[in-house]
Amino acid sequence: FNFLFIIYIQLMSCSSYSNNADVNNIDTVNTIDINNIYKIALLVPVTSKSLPIDTPLEDTYLFTNLLNSIYDTLDENEIKQYIITLYLGYDANDPIYDAIGSSKRLKNAIKSKLPYIQLKLIRMIGASQRIGYIWNYLTIRAYHGSNHYYIILSDDAILKSNNWISKIVEPLQLNRDIGVVSFY
Repeated sequence: FNFLFIIYIQLMSCSSYSNNADVNNIDTVNTIDINNIYKIALLVPVTSKSLPIDTPLEDTYLFTNLLNSIYDTLDENEIKQYIITLYLGYDANDPIYDAIGSSKRLKNAIKSKLPYIQLKLIRMIGASQRIGYIWNYLTIRAYHGSNHYYIILSDDAILKSNNWISKIVEPLQLNRDIGVVSFY
């Protein structure tokens, strides 16, 4: 895991100021100050292999645990302060997530519950049970999406603290965006 953490530290420090180069050349009138808007990548491998094949999408761990807890814990200030993108990596041939029509149903279901979150679905070939590989690949995709901060989650995580994104980002900002913050 040391290698995994080093990658995240380097990516955070390399990308944290990448979008601010030409900000001063933009004329703005009654807009949000984009110097204070940060792009957050939520990196989540998902699987349904332990669930019955007829499980509805809305009854997967992603929906019952993670997405419900995101809905319950994000407040309006965080929604305004951050651009949040959910990077979902799923296995090719996953019985629920890779089924015909699942990606459209998944996008619609997430948008109806969390309309302020952008979604990137990433079909992973040959990554079954290789969670470190999936998180690394999702991080690379998020890095190319010019995100400032990367948050590793699992599909069955339940977030309980309000303002959890700010609680992760603020310690990093106090340390020049270098470091790793962990949940407990």
